[in-house]
Amino acid sequence: MPNPGTASRRSRDIKMHVLEQYSSMNGGNAIGSILLVNAGRSTNFRAVKKHIQLLEERFGDEIKNIFGIQTSALTANEASYLVGFRTADEIRNRCVKAEKETTKRLLSKNYSS
Repeated sequence: MPNPGTASRRSRDIKMHVLEQYSSMNGGNAIGSILLVNAGRSTNFRAVKKHIQLLEERFGDEIKNIFGIQTSALTANEASYLVGFRTADEIRNRCVKAEKETTKRLLSKNYSS
C-alpha cells in the first residue's frame, strides 16, 4: 500500500518538471524551486502595516534572530499570528513546542524528522 500523499507528491513533481522544461525551452535556467502554500485564514499575502510596526516595536530584531527573516518580510498570516505573543520568549517556547509536536506526529506515522 503506498504512503498517503504519494500521488499528490508525484503530481507536484511532474508539474515542476513541466515548468522546468518550459523555462528551459524559452531560454530560462531553473536553479531551484519554491512551493508557496497559503493555508492561512487571510487571503491577503501582504501583512498589514500596523502589524509589522507593532512587531518591530515589540520585538526589535528578535523576529530576525528567531526565524532568520526581517519582520517586514512576514506574510499577513504570519504577522497576524505573531501579534498575539507578548514576548520573544513566548515565541521561542512556542517554536520548541511546535517542533516537539511535529516530531511526535511524524514518528506516529513512521516518518523521522
